[in-house]
Amino acid sequence: MATTLNGEAKIILSKTKKPMTAKQIYKEVIKRGNLRLITETPIASLSSSIYKDIKKNGRKSIFIKCSKLSDKGNYETLYSLKC
Repeated sequence: MATTLNGEAKIILSKTKKPMTAKQIYKEVIKRGNLRLITETPIASLSSSIYKDIKKNGRKSIFIKCSKLSDKGNYETLYSLKC
């Protein structure tokens, strides 16, 4: 059982096998029920945690960041696991 934000994100991304937004990952974290975030901005905290891992570990990070054009015409940040 993962008990960290990044641990939960890793489990979820490995199961879905597709890039997801921080909001989508957070929804899955809540469904799993293994981690409860006590913060006013849980989605921003999750996104920040993954982003910091990417910045700190560079190419050694398990996560990658990419973007896509949303239905609303703006870019969304997606996170995925390295292949």
